[in-house]
Amino acid sequence: MEIQHLGETENMSYSGPLLFPCGALKREVLPKRLKETDVPLETITVYQTAQHPDIRPSLTHYFTQFAAIGPTTADAMVAEGLSVSCTAQNPSPQGLAEGIRRVVQQ
Repeated sequence: MEIQHLGETENMSYSGPLLFPCGALKREVLPKRLKETDVPLETITVYQTAQHPDIRPSLTHYFTQFAAIGPTTADAMVAEGLSVSCTAQNPSPQGLAEGIRRVVQQ
């Protein structure tokens, strides 16, 4: 079910909160939309984003363009001074592949 359709299904009941495992840098789009539609949500942070101390010099030495799987990743990359060539429209492997394909075909 897409985010814009959440809460539009009649006669749905929830016996408990929906579990939302996420990263520390998550956006509030899904939690906000669920709250607006009175869907109970239990958010749990299951991972922290951390940078390896040697990664930046290696990345920028070998690569000049980067692709992000979503807007949170793109924002973090830009904040670190990396050039983001594309951001997946759908944060999935297929969405990322489509974004890269568009950039390569330009």
